[in-house]
Amino acid sequence: MKEMEYICKAVLDRVSGAIAFGVVDLGKKDLLELQHLPHFSPKQKVVAISASIYLFSGKLTAQLEQTVQTQFGILSEDNVDRQEVLVSFDQLSCYCKTIKKGKIALVLVTNKDSNSELVWSELKSITPLLEPLLP
Repeated sequence: MKEMEYICKAVLDRVSGAIAFGVVDLGKKDLLELQHLPHFSPKQKVVAISASIYLFSGKLTAQLEQTVQTQFGILSEDNVDRQEVLVSFDQLSCYCKTIKKGKIALVLVTNKDSNSELVWSELKSITPLLEPLLP
């Protein structure tokens, strides 16, 4: 999948402060592609993958989603598609976006000072390029 590798590397080049970009199969809980700066450790890779799976598939997220939907009178379907999540820490931010009807997650880890609008724009712009390459 050289084309996917190229697209992921390009994301790192275009987003100022990008540290790592990965494509995760949420159903299989498997990493399809990961590009990162040289100092990104194997342990950090596992954490990024696990975090994206937990964010989109975890019980806490489902419970929060159901609570919010109930409060706003939104009828919930059994299989809700969580589309975008941003988690910020002291020095890092983790942007996650699902594609392929919630089956695949794009995960971009950046420095805290990265431009959020640019990050979301980049994730949305590469979606049509990645989707045909994915299962």
